[in-house]
Amino acid sequence: MYCSHCGTPGSDNFCTNCGTRLAPALAQTPFDEPARPVDWSREVRYDVLVAHPEVRDLLARASGGNHWNVSAETCLKLYDKFLAKAVGGIELGELATIVVPLFTRMGVRATKQRTATIAAPAGRTIVAVLCSLAARGNTIKDVHQARDGCAIEAVLPSDVWSWEGTLLVTVVAAGDRSHLEARTTIGGQMYDWGKSERRLDFLVSDVQSFRARTSAA
Repeated sequence: MYCSHCGTPGSDNFCTNCGTRLAPALAQTPFDEPARPVDWSREVRYDVLVAHPEVRDLLARASGGNHWNVSAETCLKLYDKFLAKAVGGIELGELATIVVPLFTRMGVRATKQRTATIAAPAGRTIVAVLCSLAARGNTIKDVHQARDGCAIEAVLPSDVWSWEGTLLVTVVAAGDRSHLEARTTIGGQMYDWGKSERRLDFLVSDVQSFRARTSAA
């Protein structure tokens, strides 16, 4: 190295000619290697996953579709507007606001459960679940973090088949695989006319499809 003050060559901490401190030479490389992307496939921390640029891009693309849905409340409003007077003036919308919470407190609910072993690490399965929720209009309510996985609680929207409910999806790491457990709960009614079964089928299908599409990435 050379002294920045007088140009005298030297290898000690200070210049032997003028006493100026010598700065260490920077390591020289023939070229700068591009930074390798961080592997998120085995990450189970929700906050770390959703902060990853690649995951954020996947979620943005998954949520790009339109989610047209007619809620149960909308159906009742239409009934009350056009048909209530014809059948005696009973407005079901107001009746439902009383009956549904009452039945829920009484323990009346429709619930279904599904388990599956996914041939992908937990991080990839969690992201697949998040993409399925985003694509199908299920808003996340809460996330419960564990050391080996996480549980994602999402809204199961109201529609012509049922009132609003909850979709709880738990993913636990199992080496190169992961264990998925999903459960729907809809308070205030005993039957949801296959809505929960269909949503759970879609969830497992979405996760498997995501694994197949991104496993080579």
